[in-house]
This record gives sequence, C-alpha cells and structure tokens, in this order.
Amino acid sequence: MNTKQHIEKRLERLRVVMATSKSARSPKTEESYTGHMKQFMWFCAYHPAVKTACPEELARLYVESKARQWSQSSVDVFRNALVFYYRWVVEKPLGDLGQWA
Repeated sequence: MNTKQHIEKRLERLRVVMATSKSARSPKTEESYTGHMKQFMWFCAYHPAVKTACPEELARLYVESKARQWSQSSVDVFRNALVFYYRWVVEKPLGDLGQWA
C-alpha cells in the first residue's frame, strides 16, 4: 500500500468514527478535522523525525511549521482533531500536549 492509499484509508476510518460517534458534530467540524488530519498525515509521511519522534512531538513540530499561517483558533481546532483521532480512531490517547502557540 502506498502512502496516499494509507492516508486515505486512515481518513476514511476517521470519517466513519465521526459519523457513528454518539456526540454530534457539525458537518463543518467534521470537514475541518478531516482536513487538519490529512495535512498532518502528509507532514508526518515526509518529516525526518517520524522514525524517532512520538505523536506529541510530531504534532508540536507540525504546529510550529504552521505558526505564522494559523490563528490561535486554528491551532485549537487542530489540537481537538488530533486528540479525537488518537482517542477514537487509533484508540491510543495522546500523552501531555502541553501549551501550544
């Protein structure tokens, strides 16, 4: 399976989990979470630290790479998407994310 197929498979799983979860999310939130996670997955696929860094460190590197482009609300949405993805899709909650941006 190539990188694109692997990412699409994970995103499809995210969409299914969001669609079937008990807590309702607006379609706009679901679209935002999916978009953020897609960009994060592509970032991870090609970042040299992916072999040695934990998900929390990769997320911090990603946010730092976007810091000039993103508002604080965008950082918060990404953080929420990341927490949701790891808790409900990967089923392995993240460790301490600390303060961001």
